[in-house]
Amino acid sequence: MQSTVGSRRARVRRRFAIGGVGFVAIVTTVGSVGPLGASGQEQKVDICHRTNSVTNPCTTINVNVSSVDGISGNSGGQPDHFGEHTGPLVTTEAEAQALKDAGTEWGDIIPPVAGHQGLNYAGGGQAILENDCKYVTPPPTTVPTTTTVPTRAAPPPPPVVGAPRFTG
Repeated sequence: MQSTVGSRRARVRRRFAIGGVGFVAIVTTVGSVGPLGASGQEQKVDICHRTNSVTNPCTTINVNVSSVDGISGNSGGQPDHFGEHTGPLVTTEAEAQALKDAGTEWGDIIPPVAGHQGLNYAGGGQAILENDCKYVTPPPTTVPTTTTVPTRAAPPPPPVVGAPRFTG
């Protein structure tokens, strides 16, 4: 009888050990994986990362989605780009210079990702991101030209039949 109880305890311990190892493996895997693409690699996104240059206010960088998702838990407790570079959008050198003169830092341009609608993406940010993070210069406005067509003087009215003629 002693051997039956001992073998039962061994089976129970073995099941707990296997279950515990499985649980740890699942928790570790789920906790360490960010948003994955179809290839199993973490998804990446292009953003315009702010600089301090008025003439080149942003540079294009390709980052993991987890670095722009606004969740500080996957950034070692530190804010990611979405939480750190939150200044306003600059669309011209004049705006950038005015902010710099005022001591205000402009922000990154981040497209929408799961969890938020992006940062500085609306209102011109999308166009800047699509322009390799360079200012977008609007095309020159053309003023329509009008052509004046010369008009001819109206011909004199025809003489009235039967009207007296004056001669000089």
